[in-house]
Amino acid sequence: MKMTNSLASVRIARELKNAEAKADEAILAAASLMKTLVEARAASDVVGHTGQEALIRLARAQTALIDGSTDIFRVHDHMSKIGREMGIMDEEGSTPVLGSIGGISDSVAA
Repeated sequence: MKMTNSLASVRIARELKNAEAKADEAILAAASLMKTLVEARAASDVVGHTGQEALIRLARAQTALIDGSTDIFRVHDHMSKIGREMGIMDEEGSTPVLGSIGGISDSVAA
């Protein structure tokens, strides 16, 4: 089955929004873990550097998550540019409301 431009744009918009939200969830989860690790260390009777390697690795993971999130935003920007070039999106920086393109509903785009 051939996917129409309108259907593709609705699905891409929905999946981009989902990917951006999941990236934010991962960043928040890593931040929550960092907070808990530091609080646990502070509340215990361990030496100050206990768990430091884990904190360093988690900080690197957080950086990687933020870098990944940035790349997802760049994908969004690039797909918006393609949408404008194809005449699917009219204004720079516009992101269509799900189900609003060409009368295609979210359930059809699934």
